[in-house]
Amino acid sequence: MTSKTVFTVSGLKELKIEVDCTQAQKNDPLYKKILRHKAIKNLPFGFVPFHGTVVFNQNHSFLISGASDSGKTILAKTLEKYGYRCLAHDFVITWLNQNNLFAGDFNYVENNIGKTSLKIDKIILLIPEDKRDCFQLNKGEFKKFYFKSLLPSKPDFLKKFFAEGVVRFVLENHFALGNRQNVERWEKTVLGILDKKKEKNIRMGIIGLGTVGQEVTSILLLNKSLKCFNIFSPNQNKLGSVLLDLKSCTSNAKINQFSSPDEIFENSDFIIICFRVLEENLDKTQFVFKDERVKRIYPHAKVVWELSRIIRKSCFGGKIFVVTNPVDMISWLFYWLSNLNDEFLLDWNGLLSDQVYGIGLGLDYLRLLTVSKKSVECLGEHGEGLFLARKMGQKLILKKDKGTLDLVKTYSNRVRQYTDRTKFGPAHEIARVIDCFEKENCQDPIRISALDKKGVFYGNIFKLKDEPVSFYEYSSEIERKINSFRNDQLKIYVEIVNFLKQTVKITKI
Repeated sequence: MTSKTVFTVSGLKELKIEVDCTQAQKNDPLYKKILRHKAIKNLPFGFVPFHGTVVFNQNHSFLISGASDSGKTILAKTLEKYGYRCLAHDFVITWLNQNNLFAGDFNYVENNIGKTSLKIDKIILLIPEDKRDCFQLNKGEFKKFYFKSLLPSKPDFLKKFFAEGVVRFVLENHFALGNRQNVERWEKTVLGILDKKKEKNIRMGIIGLGTVGQEVTSILLLNKSLKCFNIFSPNQNKLGSVLLDLKSCTSNAKINQFSSPDEIFENSDFIIICFRVLEENLDKTQFVFKDERVKRIYPHAKVVWELSRIIRKSCFGGKIFVVTNPVDMISWLFYWLSNLNDEFLLDWNGLLSDQVYGIGLGLDYLRLLTVSKKSVECLGEHGEGLFLARKMGQKLILKKDKGTLDLVKTYSNRVRQYTDRTKFGPAHEIARVIDCFEKENCQDPIRISALDKKGVFYGNIFKLKDEPVSFYEYSSEIERKINSFRNDQLKIYVEIVNFLKQTVKITKI
């Protein structure tokens, strides 16, 4: 016999939604999901459903949302040791009150007796298949996540919630967790979110004081929020002379000369990697890849391996900005090698994906502006892997303009026609990126290389909130081009690891 059951939202006695069902259906835990999906169709304007869990302690309250089997229960149980308790499990209704987000359990009326609603401090979206550890979604990405998390409700029905302020609030205040390798890594990431704050006095570090390193250091020494600048280069005599010169730039910042990279990682918040390693002493018969760009990775990979051991030992929690070319692949190596143990097995005890960024695409973009007045963007790998795109709304479309692209790619060669190095452009671009990461609310586009959802590094256009958020979605043609990068990087990574296994024992920085 069909009767009615009543759903309510905890803490909101006046909101009641009736749904037709039999007693057997009401008592069936699996059918309860179907009933709730029916009930959300009658939610009044201003109330937005999430498939999620709400946990809280004395200091914080989280809304954890994700598709079935994404790990909501696992994360909630992990947080129990920090005093978190569960308010709502499985289905949550959210609303705004004076620009604060509130959430309550969406449950049978009898199950909500005595329960309250909570003001939400943090929204965590779980996407375990994504290769990134901690990131934020743009509106298009969030739509896909939301529709998937609330299956079997139809996307056409769910679209109505995107006109509401709750979605705008979530977009501005969420974090997404991916790369579910183990509970400890998610735990580390969530604790990092809680501790995340903009440092007012940055301790800057730099490894490599060549032409670019010296130039960028002299620029950053004028940064008013700089607490100290820590410098390291294997050539300590040269470094001592450079230090004397740098000290004459400013009397405000403290400059420390360190004799080992270990001290840089122990005493710095931001570290710039701009060392160069010559390949002249390597046995090139071991090189599988003969492409000049890729060949440069071999000598640098040996140094990155040694640095990755230091990163693991120091539990470095700051950010690394890679300038050394090839930027994208070396950034990738810092991330992946740091997560390998000494037996070259992944144990995920190294860097998180939001700790490593490559600097190069912004310089390519500025060079593009000098050679073309067209409204064009560039993205991809810094150097030969670069390509052009044009904007179509919120999507980037591949643009074929070989003449302009060649001018950008050969820009550095033209600079070096009568000089040793390109230094001013790279140094100022590094300073621009650092400035964006320091700001409380950076509104300017930032062009950097970052780990993507499939697990590779390439340059993209972001806005920088708590984490970089992609400005654009890609056309299918650009997606195919990016997939080509992914396949190439995977082959290179496997080969570099094999190369390191054979040579790393004799390597010293």
